[in-house]
Amino acid sequence: MPGSRMRIGALLAAGLLACSGCAGEPGHIKIGTPDMAIEIRHGWGKTTKITQESGAVAFPAGTYGPEWIALVTKVSEGDAASRTPAGTWTLMCHGDFGRLGSICVRKDQTTVLKAGPPLVVRAHPHRRGGTVFVDLSITGQAGEVYSPVVYCNRSRRPPPTLRILDPTGKVLHTGKFRYG
Repeated sequence: MPGSRMRIGALLAAGLLACSGCAGEPGHIKIGTPDMAIEIRHGWGKTTKITQESGAVAFPAGTYGPEWIALVTKVSEGDAASRTPAGTWTLMCHGDFGRLGSICVRKDQTTVLKAGPPLVVRAHPHRRGGTVFVDLSITGQAGEVYSPVVYCNRSRRPPPTLRILDPTGKVLHTGKFRYG
């Protein structure tokens, strides 16, 4: 059962402790990307949230996995032309953490985590019957994949819209994405 394997994999990742034979000796984790936050699993059921403002956070040497990664930015003034309201905007990564899926902390060293921008946004079209579906993926610099669901002030924003244009700029079709 795929879900069972994922849960077992998460438990194994949370329980990993050996990294260069120095488990238990202190090292540090530091965020190297502005506007990034990460929650790291350690021990059984314990997590620690780290942001750039946290500085270098002490961890016993070992291998850790993220619970989530968030990119958070504040927009102080809205932009009516782009329909961007002021507020706190958030993108979340809950599953495919790329190179940050296994974070190794070594004795007396600081592991610097970098995620997020530059972001690569890709459209993945596929056809099912007479309908064309377009999946959206957002990938950060460490290969982490973010959900296309965007939040502003903790509220989910409406899905994006699209326009299909001919070479002269004439609108051939408009549509809306939907989550799910």
